[in-house]
Amino acid sequence: MSMPEEPGCSRSKWFFTRQEIESHSTSRRDGISLKKEAQLRRSYSLLLQEIGTKLKVPHLTIATAKMLCHRFYMRQSHAKNDWQTIATACILVTCKVDDTPHFLSDVAFVAYEIAHKFNPSALESIRQREFFRKQKELIVVAERVLLTTIDFDLDIQLPYKTLVTVLKRLNIPDLTKVAKVVWHLIDQWLQTSLCLQYKPHYIAAGSIALAARILEVKLPTEKGKVWWLEIDVAPEQLDEVIKWMHSKLEPLPSKCTTINHSESLSRHTPLVKERGLGESVMSINCQNLAEGYNCATMKEALPPSQVSDSGPEIKAVRGEFDNQNSLCKRLKMH
Repeated sequence: MSMPEEPGCSRSKWFFTRQEIESHSTSRRDGISLKKEAQLRRSYSLLLQEIGTKLKVPHLTIATAKMLCHRFYMRQSHAKNDWQTIATACILVTCKVDDTPHFLSDVAFVAYEIAHKFNPSALESIRQREFFRKQKELIVVAERVLLTTIDFDLDIQLPYKTLVTVLKRLNIPDLTKVAKVVWHLIDQWLQTSLCLQYKPHYIAAGSIALAARILEVKLPTEKGKVWWLEIDVAPEQLDEVIKWMHSKLEPLPSKCTTINHSESLSRHTPLVKERGLGESVMSINCQNLAEGYNCATMKEALPPSQVSDSGPEIKAVRGEFDNQNSLCKRLKMH
């Protein structure tokens, strides 16, 4: 007899416990610390955002690419797979899946250009025919490794659909302001391990509750029901999600915002040290967010590109496969 699944933290193959993420990831076995892995997670998320923006890819396609990357690195090690190359393969795959395809040449060039934007010699190299050809071949190999690693499972659900559904039902003042803050919060959580622990509707519900608390907006009840019952979330798991989110927030000084939310967050401050997840800490200026400005910063985040002192190089994508040539022969792309 199988045990029932927890509502928010499904035991399916793409949701993991905190212990599995913190202590038993493939990267951890290769000596990469929890803090370092959180930084790398942030780095490839930012890189994907830049690539997608440059290619004019829809926001949801970029978010799907981030999820693909997260899932890949739960099964493969950062020590053996260059995050820039894997991220490029992820955006290439999601563009195909979401019916917003781009030519391999365009994706390869834009990705390399952004990843090495502070290295003039690298930018010159990508314009050389032979070097560009090898870079494209590397991305094709990475694409095959990616698809094999995730078992060709491209069914990814995102929190945004739940967000839109719930906000449409809520009759609250300043709905646009709340929606902007919630949307931004979800964007930030998709750069962390939270989306590997809880289902999308929990992330959406937690973000709505947190945004309402930060903006001091009261969420309405309808016919005696609390709002979150409309999206089938369990209160215990929702509380866990909200506490996790609170532990990542660092209030800005009061002079930076007209909304004083430091008092409401202060009781959660110990969670940052107690949890020790290694995730980046986010600071939010609610007023600027509500006006449409992205002013959040993440501490200890790596820049979206890391350039070797020795100049441009094409890095290997190994995964758990020792022979990429034989892998390519087994996986013929049509």
